[in-house]
Amino acid sequence: MKKILTQVFNIEIGEIRAVGLSLLLSFFMGIPRLFTVTAATSLFLANYSANNLPVVYIVIAIVIPVLGFARIYYEKRVSFFSLTAGTMIALVLALCCFYLLLLSTGAIWVTPVLLVWAMVEWVFSVVVFWNTADRLFTVRQAKRVYGLIGSGEVLALIVGGFFVPSLVRFIGTTNLLLFSIAGNILTLVN
Repeated sequence: MKKILTQVFNIEIGEIRAVGLSLLLSFFMGIPRLFTVTAATSLFLANYSANNLPVVYIVIAIVIPVLGFARIYYEKRVSFFSLTAGTMIALVLALCCFYLLLLSTGAIWVTPVLLVWAMVEWVFSVVVFWNTADRLFTVRQAKRVYGLIGSGEVLALIVGGFFVPSLVRFIGTTNLLLFSIAGNILTLVN
C-alpha cells in the first residue's frame, strides 16, 4: 500500500508521516474556514442589508494588515511554536466569545464584527498552515507535496459544504460556530 501511495502521489518513504499530518492539518483548518464564514455571512445578511457589505469589506481591508503587522512584530520576538500556538488559541478564544455573545445577547452588532473576524481567521489560519509547512519541507519536497497537502482544506470545504444545509436545519446557524471552534482545537492539537 505504501508503494502505491508513494508512486501515485510522488511521496518518498521518509515523507509519509509529515505529508499525512500536514494533510490532516489542512483538513482541520478547512473546517473552521467553512463554518465561520458561512455562519458569519448568513447572520450578517439576516440582520443587515447587502448594501452594508462594502463597509465590512473596507474594515476587513484595514484590520487584516494591522493584525498582520502585529504578527510580524511578534514573529521576531517569540518562538515559532509560541506564535503558532498563540495564534490558534486566539482564534479559538475569539470564536468562543462570539458564540457566547450571540447566544447570550443576540445583539445584531456582533454579526458585522464576526464577519470581519471570519476573514481574519481565514487569513491567519492560512499563514499558520503554510508557515508550518515551510518548516517541515524543503523547497524540493514542497514542489512535490504542497498541492497534495493543500487539498485537505478543499476536501473539508467540499465535505463540510455538503452537510451545511442539513446542519443549519438541525442545529441552527449560530451553532455552526461550534464546528469552527472544534476545527481550530483539532488544528491546535495536531
